[in-house]
Amino acid sequence: MHRSTAQWPGALHHFHIARGKYEELQDTLGLSMAYNDLGTAWYGAGNMDSAMYWHRKAADLREHVDYFHGIAYSHQFMAQIHRREGRYEQAIAEYRIAMANFARVPTYSQVAAIYGDIAQMHKELGNADSALITITQALNVLQQYNEAQFAAHLYVQAGGIHAYRDEFAEAERAYLKAMDIARKSQILDLQQGIVQRLSLLYEEHGDLRQAYLRHTEYLALRDSVRSRSGKSEVLRMMLQHNADQAEQEKERRQEARRIEQQAELGARERQKHFYLAGGGLLFVLALGLVGRMRFSARSKRELEQQQRDLNRAKERAEQSERFKERFLANMSHEIRTPMNAIMGMTAIMRRGDQLPHQQVYLDAIAQSADNLLHIINDILDLSKLDADRMELELTPMDPRTIVEGIAQEIGPRARDKDLALRTVINEGVEGSVLGDPTRLRQLLMNLTENAVKYTTAGHVQLSVSTREVQGTTRTLAFSVSDTGPGIPKERMDTIFEEFNK
Repeated sequence: MHRSTAQWPGALHHFHIARGKYEELQDTLGLSMAYNDLGTAWYGAGNMDSAMYWHRKAADLREHVDYFHGIAYSHQFMAQIHRREGRYEQAIAEYRIAMANFARVPTYSQVAAIYGDIAQMHKELGNADSALITITQALNVLQQYNEAQFAAHLYVQAGGIHAYRDEFAEAERAYLKAMDIARKSQILDLQQGIVQRLSLLYEEHGDLRQAYLRHTEYLALRDSVRSRSGKSEVLRMMLQHNADQAEQEKERRQEARRIEQQAELGARERQKHFYLAGGGLLFVLALGLVGRMRFSARSKRELEQQQRDLNRAKERAEQSERFKERFLANMSHEIRTPMNAIMGMTAIMRRGDQLPHQQVYLDAIAQSADNLLHIINDILDLSKLDADRMELELTPMDPRTIVEGIAQEIGPRARDKDLALRTVINEGVEGSVLGDPTRLRQLLMNLTENAVKYTTAGHVQLSVSTREVQGTTRTLAFSVSDTGPGIPKERMDTIFEEFNK
């Protein structure tokens, strides 16, 4: 946590604690990882000498146990330190040691990546020929071991060097090769960077039409990347929170286990001396018993103090979680208001006469805003559930309109899979009832989308009918059926529980 937020003094403090624990446990691999963490923390703090010292210790320790992957990373870190300090020859030497160890794993994509780092240094030194030769070596490695899918960044580097040397055809060829690999790998952010470079390349050589087309493609990719990054950031935050909780729990268990092991080792040592002393050393036995009682009392006090610390940490974590849930649950209006303004203004502009490319931009804005609003609504709904703020509405609604609207929205996806999407509305279903239309639509939409997703042939049917009548109250029954695999009976009772797919 301290390292991810660049709080280097705190990171160094905890890494030194971890180093001490690994030394007590005589855990060689764990100790080498602690050395590596200390090196990266000193690097972030700007102390290159200390960073080099700890990475060197990590490399030496890993060499004793033939941990080739770790050896490679240690020398790669040392190469970065030399490079940052301007010692390029030493950096290249360390990079070559790292390559040799990555090849022993083997991890040839890492070997090629290091070739790329060396090529970048040659370019920085003004030696473009050596840079191109090094990139060619990297591409040959990937081609030899059938890992050409990792070559996109190398082709981008090559294109940059050719553009620097004013070799238009070679630069264009390298960028297009990189774009082909990026498209096959579906790496949107890499595609975005490549088309931007192509646009600038065409502009510099006077091909304004190609420059404009590539710039238009760049804008479309940028919107896609932003939409995906928004979803990824939400997921990353949730995963990071879960990982932090798991890490804290792991540290608490390790600390408790260490204290227990220490107490057990002390008890065994005292028992050993007791048997060696024999019956003739009653005085020593008495002293040993007294010492044992004192040690047990001290250990008990330490365990009780540790338990109190753990309880306080748990209370702080739970209080922080409650504050987070209440905050998100109360932010519904503040978050949705600007999004509704953006969507409303975009809709007004789309109704006017626009140029074709302007209409494309407005459509992209509307789609991105709609996606973001769905994400915001899902997050706020989840937060409301966690904070017990979710309340069902009781407003007039037309169940027939809801069912038909879902069929119209999902219909194109069903037709793409050659599926028949049917709706069955019994005659007894009235056009105006009281309920929560938003939650009902959300529930039926999720079930129908799931049915269309997993059904490969046949049909999906969304039905609504009436059940029992009690006085003036009538119960409606909604059902989603399909000719696909369906949901197993044993999982029917758990589909609305947390973390169930």
